[in-house]
Amino acid sequence: MGFFKKKKNILPPAEDHIEANLANSTVYVRDLQKIYPSAKGDVKAMKDVNINVMENEFVSIVGPSGCGKSTLLRMIGGLDTATSGKIVIQDRDIIGPGADRGMVFQSYTLFPWMTVGDNIKFGLKLRKMPADQQEEILNKYLKIIKLEKFRDSYPRELSGGMKQRVAIARALANSPEVLLMDEPFSALMRQIWQEEKPTVIFVTHDIEEAVFLSSKIYVLTQRPGTVKAEVPVLLPYDRDLSLKDTDEFIGLRRKVNQLIEHESLS
Repeated sequence: MGFFKKKKNILPPAEDHIEANLANSTVYVRDLQKIYPSAKGDVKAMKDVNINVMENEFVSIVGPSGCGKSTLLRMIGGLDTATSGKIVIQDRDIIGPGADRGMVFQSYTLFPWMTVGDNIKFGLKLRKMPADQQEEILNKYLKIIKLEKFRDSYPRELSGGMKQRVAIARALANSPEVLLMDEPFSALMRQIWQEEKPTVIFVTHDIEEAVFLSSKIYVLTQRPGTVKAEVPVLLPYDRDLSLKDTDEFIGLRRKVNQLIEHESLS
C-alpha cells in the first residue's frame, strides 16, 4: 500500500498577500513620488509613498510641517499630479477630479449666495435628481449635522463650525466612494462616521484629533515625505470625549507624537 506524503502548509509569497490586500482596497497609493522642478535644482517633495485604505476606514495622515501630507491629499483628489507611481480608487487610476471623491478643505468653499439647503443639494441638482429625493437627502443630513433650523440661512450667518458641518454634509450627500478632508474637524465628524461609515482620508496636525477619529494613522517623515509608520488605532468603535482620558488613548497619542518629534529632531 502506498503512502501519501502530508503536504506542508506553505505561506503564499509576500507579493501575493500585498496584491490581495490591494484588491480589497477602496484607495491605494503605490510607490508615489512628487518632484517639483526648480531653476536651482529639482525638489523631491515625496518619495516611495505607499498607503492602503480599506472600505469604511477612517485613515489619518500626520507628519512634520512640509512633509507633503496636504500635497498627497490633493493628488488623491486629482487636483495635483504625481511625478511617478500610481493612485487607484476602486480599481480606477486617478487622472483628475471626480464625483467618486468628496473633498472638504479648510476654506469650506460654500457658495455664499446659496442657502444652507441649496449648498447641500448643489451636487444633487447637477445630477438632475428628482426634487423629492433631493429633499429626503437634505433632511437626512440637516438632522445628522444638527442644523435643521438653519436650512434657509446663508453662510455669512453661520459660525465657522457650522460652515464646516455644511461642507461635510454637502460632500456626503453625493455618496462619494471616499471623503478627503483637510484639518480642522470636530468630534461631530466621529459621530457622522459612525452613522454613515464613509471611507475617509484625513490630513491633520492635531494628533489628539487623529487618534480620536481614526481607525488607522499613517505617519510621514520629513521631506522628502515617505511613510515612517502605520499605526492601527485599536480603540472602541463607539467613542465619546471620555475616551481621551483612558490609558489606551494617551498611549497611542504619545506613540504618534514621539514618531513625529523624532522626525522633527532628525
